Amino acid sequence: ISIKKIWAELSQQRMAWAFRAYDNFINSLSDDVREHFPKGDEKGEAYVVVFGKTQVGKTTLILDLMGISGNSLKRVSNVLRGGRESGKSATATAMEYRRSDDNQWRFSSGAELTSGKLIQYDDSGMREVLGDVRKEMFQKRLRAEKPFIVWIPNDCFDSDKNADFSVRMLDLPGDY
Repeated sequence: ISIKKIWAELSQQRMAWAFRAYDNFINSLSDDVREHFPKGDEKGEAYVVVFGKTQVGKTTLILDLMGISGNSLKRVSNVLRGGRESGKSATATAMEYRRSDDNQWRFSSGAELTSGKLIQYDDSGMREVLGDVRKEMFQKRLRAEKPFIVWIPNDCFDSDKNADFSVRMLDLPGDY
C-alpha cells in the first residue's frame, strides 16, 4: 500500500463526520429553508445559516460576518432585539438578514416580496415591527412558513469591507 493511498483514505475518513453532520443538519430543517442550500437564491447569492443554542452570540456573529461597522453594531443589535433587553433571547423565528441598497430598514414576511411593496422603516419603526413579530410568535398567533427578511441599512456597514459582497444570512432561534 502506498503512502498516497493511505493518506487519501485517512483524509476521506476525516471528512466523513463533517458530511454526516451536514446531512443531519440539513434534514432537520424545513423544506423551505432546505431548498436554499444547494443553489443559493435566485441571483446566485451565497446563503449562510448560523445554527446553535440560544444566547450564544449567533446574531452578533452574523452581524460581524456581514461587515456591520463597530460604530453601528450597538444600533443594529438594539433594533434587531425588537425591544427585548440584553441577556434574553431575541430571535423569535428564522430571520434572514440582507444588506439594504440604501440607508433604510425594510422587512418582509413574504407577501411584500411578491407585491414589490416593501415599507421603509427608521430604527424605532423596525424595532417595533420586530417586537410585534416576537409577541405574535410567543402568543402563537403567528406561524412563520418562511424566514422573515430584514434589510439592514447600508450606512451600518464598514465602507471599506464587503462593499460588493452579496450574501444572505439566516439566523435560527436556538437549536430546536
